[in-house]
Amino acid sequence: MQDLDESAAQEPASDRIVAVTVEDPALGGLLRLTLEARRTVLVGKNGAGKSRLLEDLHAAALAATRLGTRGRPERVKFEVQLGGVPLDYSYVCTRAPERTEDPDDRMSWYWNERCIDAATGRRLWQVGEGIATIGDDQPVAMIPIHGLLHLRSSSAFTFPSEVDPLRALLRGVRLIRAGVPRQATAREPVRLQRVRDGVGQAGSPWTGRGDDRLLDVVKTLVSWFEVRRDQFDAVVEVGRRLQVLQEIDVKLEAHPHPPAEQEAELFVDGVNFGLLSDGTQRIVELVIKLVDPAVTVLLLEEPETSVHPGLLGRVLAELDAFDPGRQVVISTHSLGVVDAAAAGDIRVVERSAAGVTSVRPLNADEQQRLRIYLDDGLELADFLFSGALD
Repeated sequence: MQDLDESAAQEPASDRIVAVTVEDPALGGLLRLTLEARRTVLVGKNGAGKSRLLEDLHAAALAATRLGTRGRPERVKFEVQLGGVPLDYSYVCTRAPERTEDPDDRMSWYWNERCIDAATGRRLWQVGEGIATIGDDQPVAMIPIHGLLHLRSSSAFTFPSEVDPLRALLRGVRLIRAGVPRQATAREPVRLQRVRDGVGQAGSPWTGRGDDRLLDVVKTLVSWFEVRRDQFDAVVEVGRRLQVLQEIDVKLEAHPHPPAEQEAELFVDGVNFGLLSDGTQRIVELVIKLVDPAVTVLLLEEPETSVHPGLLGRVLAELDAFDPGRQVVISTHSLGVVDAAAAGDIRVVERSAAGVTSVRPLNADEQQRLRIYLDDGLELADFLFSGALD
């Protein structure tokens, strides 16, 4: 285990999420999660709400930056640091009563958002039911489902300088769910096709049949092989360091039948990606997120899934060392994951008998009892999973 005070000494990222508050009835209402600059580790019993909390954080970031991904939660507040300046960005997505009652109709919802400088209280912008007010300027009419983070800066009015970096920070939130990418009971080769669409090979999308997570991995690596070879090579390099692979090869062939024009297969050490072990598939899925420069916050559910203890230690070290500007939030039941963390990284997720989830760091009394544990030669995981918090 790392030193008790180590997390406080970590160099904070210039742009990062400090905390997120979500309103989710499944968690009992409003819930605030604070995030460390580098890593945050969620621990708690099954059913406490760890996975739901990560899913809410991911869904909230998607809804704020991608039009048409309303989803849950409908009320959110992000506390962020942009270039060292604290900002509070919040949104509420509410049903427009005069519109259709179909919840999947994005035009049936009003988008309201607000961003303030948390240090001074100055409002940077506000959007409410189709009216945007930027600073002290005159209000501007907008489509009611739009917020500023949904739009590009080339729009008809001048955006605040904070819009682009805030959008990049929230758009870079990625979630790797628990379990393994392969959901089918039988292993099958994964093959992609590129359909003729008049754009040309470089612009045509790859499609395939099978598990969505497997397809996403293969499509990403094939696309990187074609147009982002540095990122493709970085996946191979990290895979070698983790000792899970030696080579990744992409096989491209002309498709014999129209309208498809090309086929692609991805091989890891000569084996089609769909036929690999669950652990190798999951590690490659993780490494892709690790090397992608667009990822700002990586949400990782149970990294111990299908990974042997020796490999898990190397994965945690890679997560910690690869990019000092990236935040990682992990939910876990693993002693190894907890022992690789500092005490200040831990967030205890609990659920009351009334069905209300809470999340908190270790309190002062728990920190003191933890020091006694450490003095006795025990580990952080021994403390957390011994019932000392009950």
